[in-house]
Amino acid sequence: MCGSTAAFDGDPRRVTRAGQSAGAGSVEVLMSSPLATGLFSQGITQSYNAITMGLPSLAAAERSGSASVGGTRTLAQPRAMSPGDLLALPFQPTPVLDGRFVPRTWRDALKTGTQADVPLLSGMVTGDRIFFALFPGPFSFDFPTRYASLNRLRASMRATFGGLRQEFSSLYPAAADAEAGSTPTYLYRFSRAMPDATGGQKYGAFHSSDLAYTFDYFSPSRAAFWTADDRRLGEIASAWPKFYSKLF
Repeated sequence: MCGSTAAFDGDPRRVTRAGQSAGAGSVEVLMSSPLATGLFSQGITQSYNAITMGLPSLAAAERSGSASVGGTRTLAQPRAMSPGDLLALPFQPTPVLDGRFVPRTWRDALKTGTQADVPLLSGMVTGDRIFFALFPGPFSFDFPTRYASLNRLRASMRATFGGLRQEFSSLYPAAADAEAGSTPTYLYRFSRAMPDATGGQKYGAFHSSDLAYTFDYFSPSRAAFWTADDRRLGEIASAWPKFYSKLF
């Protein structure tokens, strides 16, 4: 990958790995994989957090895959199946704990501090919790949030969690500056309701509705609904290159 970056006149020392939804999950897998160490210098994850997701072992995935195609352990039978039969097979769109490329879950990587030590920009759309059914209520984060010392971490805990700071501290203990984290992490929440004939009331800010703003592209098919505020918010697209150009 680094060689390809240089071939396109890029800087292989400043590669940003970014993704949205399942693509964000791929970024988190790479950040937890030792084989990806040094291949990128910062990450961006939009609308996905695999911290609650368990991953199947290699043996379990092999058993499941074999059972879904009649117990065979070769590719001959799947290759002989019709497209319709293949599409009817159970689909498991998750990485597998193979012990090599993915030796641990994203949650375990964070708990043990073995994730890639690179700056991370991560956020969610307000309606993501409906899509994933993982978030019981609204959530909000300050942008940016950065902890470079234990004192700053504790100050942020007091300001953010108030009476719950002791409980937070017990779940995420830190006794020294090194444990507080030296690599910046930036968190955001996107809550702009995509405009429609109902004024954005029908769907609100839903999973992937931020992409029009991220890429500053507003579909002509919805020209009657876009407002000047939407187009101004399209400037969010410039935040992504600024994220990785100003840090280094």
